[in-house]
Amino acid sequence: MIGASRLREATVAMLVAAVAVSASASDKYLIQGLADGPKRNDVCEFYEWLGDALFHNSTNSAQTITLVDISNGSLAPGTPRTLTIQPGRTASLNRSISWTPNPTTAPYVIHLDVPDGIIVESRFEIGGLPCTLPPNPGPRFGKLSLPIYRALQPADIAKIHGGTDLDLISARNNVAVYNAGTVAANAHIELHQGCDDALLHSIDVAVPPNTTRQFGIGYFQPSCPFIPVTGTTERWVTYVTVTVDQPNLSWVSTIANTVDLTVPYAVSSSQ
Repeated sequence: MIGASRLREATVAMLVAAVAVSASASDKYLIQGLADGPKRNDVCEFYEWLGDALFHNSTNSAQTITLVDISNGSLAPGTPRTLTIQPGRTASLNRSISWTPNPTTAPYVIHLDVPDGIIVESRFEIGGLPCTLPPNPGPRFGKLSLPIYRALQPADIAKIHGGTDLDLISARNNVAVYNAGTVAANAHIELHQGCDDALLHSIDVAVPPNTTRQFGIGYFQPSCPFIPVTGTTERWVTYVTVTVDQPNLSWVSTIANTVDLTVPYAVSSSQ
């Protein structure tokens, strides 16, 4: 039989183990980047896309986020790889630390080890760069919440990106692929119409190791009938599949062809 002291020791050990599990960290892959591009209806102004992330510590103790890896380059020498958030406090990545590759590109991926009590939002803030002075700084065109990934997509298994359309608004798709492997990856990208899953367009691209690349696949109008007699979706619905021969992440940006960009409505996707 186990004595009372041994039983107490075993109980304490189990409690410590339980606390360790509850305070465990998890992988999070965040999309970031810095880029600019011209406005369609104003040749004197450029959009500026700036990645950022928000971290909120919902626990009663300080929590530390660790940078595991970054794609598309390396950090500046001497950059810390940890960020500590105090209990009940919120911090943004851009105001706290510079986890960006050198040189900064768009898009790129940062792989973080995040304690379970930290709530995270990954985002793109959209500002303007006018060709006349004075400039009007800040993300005055809005912001977009970005997906946060918890695991890599296995090699040779297609990732399905549903709803890569803007309904009846003419729109093009940009497909980003992050190759998490140690050798160059081959990616096969397909655009399908939803009504009958027919193939509209496909491309094959290569991505260097530990690198994110973005590929435009243009605009291809679905050929579904205006009044569908058969089919399982509306005629404007499309989706994209991405198959990569290395562990990977992918995502699709759908952008209107004829309308300048302003984001008047956003849904937070904090995790």
